[in-house]
Amino acid sequence: MPKTPENDRPHPSDQPVPTTVDDVREWLVAAVAEAAGVDPGTVDPDRPIAELGLGSRQLVTLGAGLAELTGRTPDASAVFDHPTVTALAAAALHGPGAGPDPRPDVPAPRPHSGPAGEPPGPVGDDIAIVSMACRFPGGADDPEALWQLLAEGRDAVTDVPPGRWNTDGLHDPDPEAAGTAYSLRGGYLTGIDRFDAPFFGISPREAEAMDPQQRLLLQTAWETVERAGIVPGTLDGTATGVYVGLYDSGYLAAAGLDRLDGHVGTGSASSVASGRIAYSLGLQGPAVTVDTACSSSLVALHLAARALADGTCDLALAGGATLLVTPRGHVEFSRLRGLSPSGRCSPFSADADGVVWAEGCGLVLLKRLADARRDGDRVLAVIKGSAVNQDGRSQGLSAPSGPAQERVLRAALDAAGLRPGDLD
Repeated sequence: MPKTPENDRPHPSDQPVPTTVDDVREWLVAAVAEAAGVDPGTVDPDRPIAELGLGSRQLVTLGAGLAELTGRTPDASAVFDHPTVTALAAAALHGPGAGPDPRPDVPAPRPHSGPAGEPPGPVGDDIAIVSMACRFPGGADDPEALWQLLAEGRDAVTDVPPGRWNTDGLHDPDPEAAGTAYSLRGGYLTGIDRFDAPFFGISPREAEAMDPQQRLLLQTAWETVERAGIVPGTLDGTATGVYVGLYDSGYLAAAGLDRLDGHVGTGSASSVASGRIAYSLGLQGPAVTVDTACSSSLVALHLAARALADGTCDLALAGGATLLVTPRGHVEFSRLRGLSPSGRCSPFSADADGVVWAEGCGLVLLKRLADARRDGDRVLAVIKGSAVNQDGRSQGLSAPSGPAQERVLRAALDAAGLRPGDLD
């Protein structure tokens, strides 16, 4: 019978029910060695199992076999929360938290200012969102249109827009076909080639060399300021910060040396995206571009809120943008078999079959809550606290860590002076 992730490990029914951690560790070493095709003696029980080349599907299968062996309910996150054989064995037999991986104590939330069960009163570090603007698929070019899209339950996923990429020979249903994608569907914006360069004082040649993500951010930033009732020109010389989450879109990456004309460097550099907004509006607060992958815009928001709280700036634009200007994300995730063959996201559903990429841009304008109330601003929402961390050594570079993510949630609640029960 050919080897598959379902039969490349010792079957739990062939093993006696373990009574000690050593028993579970022994089974795990043998199962990991079999799945990885290596000698059991080469399996280091204190190194992440994924380092032996096991993919997510094999890891989940391993976890299911372990649950069957120990008589516990399968937990797909167990092999990611406890990345080593030693930690996983202890957790499998005695429950989460039993392994040797330390789980530092998290400070208790600050005392509430009101009676028990009531939300806390105003805190000095509270940050107000006083404006926002966006560009999202499905024609959601402002917050009101986005709300309408959601309220009507419309589907914004489509085929790739004509002219976006050269799609000749790009689609192939075979997930092993190199240089192709088995789905090209996504949440695409329209009109990303349209940009009023003279309005921003940019020459046509420079505009062409600009990553469309920079153009999109510039347009959305201007609108965010206007929607706050502020004439953009009046911010010139003010301590207003810009915090943008962005990743390298690959725009102009294939440009030959003959196309380098003095604008390509700034036009394609992610670091310039925040600086271009600051330059256009004359802002003299921090201008920071953040790339922390999927969390980029939220980390940018966290940094902006901290800068306002400590007085680094008095006003801040925060958010991010992403555009699919090349098909590389579709091709790469087709090789990983992580792209949805159906072209449809089904989160929290048994029908989920992969990711569907989408585009968009969103920015908010932030101000200290006390200043917003003083100035009579319309407060759309209040940020009471936030936190950031890293997963550390989990089950592989791109694998999550449940315990680490629990810690950052607790830290954010602590920063806000809230209990989990305070959240709806």
